[in-house]
Amino acid sequence: MIITGKVQGVLFRQSALQKANETGIVGTVRNLEDNHTVEIIATGNDNELAAFLNWCNEGSPKADVTGMEIVELALQEFENFSIL
Repeated sequence: MIITGKVQGVLFRQSALQKANETGIVGTVRNLEDNHTVEIIATGNDNELAAFLNWCNEGSPKADVTGMEIVELALQEFENFSIL
């Protein structure tokens, strides 16, 4: 996922980590260099992904998500969800 808006400097990555742990998602989240985009790679079952995607549309309390692009990738294996 590529999430745009006010998503850097508003605890988005930390909140995504907490939500991923709650929903069973594994993968990564990182800020991109443009200062207004976050990239998330997420793996989980359909229900876990649906719950996580719903959260990503809103983000952390101080975030203002203006867009989200979802691209399916080849399956990647992760042990947990981490902030890069």
